[in-house]
Amino acid sequence: MAKIRFSALEELSNRKPVDVGERRRVSEIFGCDVLTVDKMRQYLSIEAFKKLEKVMSEGGVIDRGLADRKMRLNELAAQVGISNVNLSYLKTGKVKAVRFSTLDAICKVLGCQPGDILEYVEDEEE
Repeated sequence: MAKIRFSALEELSNRKPVDVGERRRVSEIFGCDVLTVDKMRQYLSIEAFKKLEKVMSEGGVIDRGLADRKMRLNELAAQVGISNVNLSYLKTGKVKAVRFSTLDAICKVLGCQPGDILEYVEDEEE
């Protein structure tokens, strides 16, 4: 066993350095050419693509639950058992409260935890 270890160390010490070319910062190459707009259009649902396109042009938060699952809002509403309008209100934050049963149903359908879909935003001071 010790002989194998020593031969492995010897082999490592005799290796020649690999030329990696021009050095660049990680921020310059990280994520380059990973997912093009055409690929996003091809693999995402129409609703998810439109939301992502809006986020890219205007900024904002990606609706990750729907995008990950390629699920449309009306599909989620049907599976959860609430109206499309009420789910839209929940998604945009236009509600004052949400029932635990609704939150539970959404999390079951999306396979997530409440913290994955909820975000705390402090009230604006008037």
